[in-house]
Amino acid sequence: MNGKHTKTNITDINEFKLIPLSEQLQDFKQYIGKLKGIVGEERTNFILAKSVVFVVASSNDIANTYFLTGIRKAEYDISSYADLLLNSASNFIKELYGLGARRIGVFSAPPLGCVPSQRFLVGGFEIANKGCCGTGTVEVAILCNQLDHHTCTDDSKYVFFDSYHPTENAYKIIVNQLITKYIYNFV
Repeated sequence: MNGKHTKTNITDINEFKLIPLSEQLQDFKQYIGKLKGIVGEERTNFILAKSVVFVVASSNDIANTYFLTGIRKAEYDISSYADLLLNSASNFIKELYGLGARRIGVFSAPPLGCVPSQRFLVGGFEIANKGCCGTGTVEVAILCNQLDHHTCTDDSKYVFFDSYHPTENAYKIIVNQLITKYIYNFV
């Protein structure tokens, strides 16, 4: 599964059309089944045990489901909602482990509200102070779509796709840096 298919929504409220963790887990199980059909069970177990699985969880739940829409504010204060997210992510990781994943890198929500302080212009990016979508300052998730005539035509120039999420090229740089810096911890 690549970054295009792994945006998370821990709590399965899906007003932004994100793929919930429960569905991602089903996709992963299907992938394992297909892999077993191709290389056999023993080789599949080896591949799973040696693969590095990155889990980035809770960002959309906190920024969008809790703060932007307020859907969860009626049920939880921020502390109890954070506990819910932690328990959901923990269960997801345990399920991954149960399926054979052994090298799991876990990243939680970035410092929400501080994301602009993390912006940088490296890797060929030209624009880091706004996202590719809409005005680039407030639109996120469902507000970014092909109907918005302000969405850029070349997101490779941008660090962020919308006001919150990095572009695919930015994610590639982040993942490559993580692998380069931490791969020896997984070997």
